[in-house]
Amino acid sequence: MPSMHVTRTTDRRPPTPGPEQCLMSTQSHSARPIHCLSRVQQLTLTTWRLADTKLQRVLNPFSVLEQAALHATLATLRDVDDPVALFGRHAAAYAELALITSLISATQRADLSYDILDSAFLLRWNELIADGRGPQELPPLRPRSTHPNGQRESWARAGSRPSSLEKT
Repeated sequence: MPSMHVTRTTDRRPPTPGPEQCLMSTQSHSARPIHCLSRVQQLTLTTWRLADTKLQRVLNPFSVLEQAALHATLATLRDVDDPVALFGRHAAAYAELALITSLISATQRADLSYDILDSAFLLRWNELIADGRGPQELPPLRPRSTHPNGQRESWARAGSRPSSLEKT
């Protein structure tokens, strides 16, 4: 019996460009090619930014241990010289998280450990891309269309379900 290859066609979005598909021509001032972030990397970077925003909102000038944890973690990340390598380091940041926890576990802000970790990664990211030679970020995703002509169905916009999908 011959084997059949089935291609799933339910997701009609174009494939997400990975770093290998997003190589651009070299910049005029540099011989290095520009790489685009993957969607997962872009999401991770956005998470770092949200964590940093939260810390700026909730920490005050007297949050000395939290600030010490942030800067100690940043210092440990200074051995990373490639911005894209930060994503791999973040995926296995057990030592950095242990450092943060050791400093703030006895404080009222012990729940901010992951936010401090992500904020430290963002600070290092910003240091590494400050010269303008970092990877290119991806544009925001567009909403997925459910109708062949590109318009959303009215029930999808309203949040209700059409009668054909209601339970009987």
